[in-house]
Amino acid sequence: MICVMSSLPTSLYKYFEPKRVDVLENLKIRFTPRSSFNDPFDLCPAIERPNELEYKIFEKRAADSIYWKLVLSGHKISRKQFNKLHQGPQQKARELLIKKHPDFFGEELARRQTDWFSKAIGILCLSETSNNLLMWSHYTDSHKGFVIEFDPNHSFFNKPNKPPVLDFG
Repeated sequence: MICVMSSLPTSLYKYFEPKRVDVLENLKIRFTPRSSFNDPFDLCPAIERPNELEYKIFEKRAADSIYWKLVLSGHKISRKQFNKLHQGPQQKARELLIKKHPDFFGEELARRQTDWFSKAIGILCLSETSNNLLMWSHYTDSHKGFVIEFDPNHSFFNKPNKPPVLDFG
């Protein structure tokens, strides 16, 4: 569940085990991949099966990517030649499979997107409270660790949206 705050809290907190004192020493903090969370269903993105037009756009982008990889790796092939090869029997077979088994392709695409999301996106989990008993017991090695306070008005939390495609707020 994603929470949207109507107003910024005065402070944000991160709980740490004692062995994570390196965060203070190096002034570096980890953005955790979703795949490393305790709960495998945490932040599992809901991915809808693409419609036929989205499949065609996906197919064109994939073909463009393959073509440019060939060209940039030194293969001498014109776009016309590539399109002729790409639009051959394999393309017809792919289109037939997509029409006959849309769920398989939708599920496979969703699985790949979920895998990418799990590897490519890091998440910094912060709390609005520094004295949550459950947080202290779970994340500070049974109350032996420490908490770092962050100022939500700091520029780190208010950077411009770059790159916009990957900005989730």
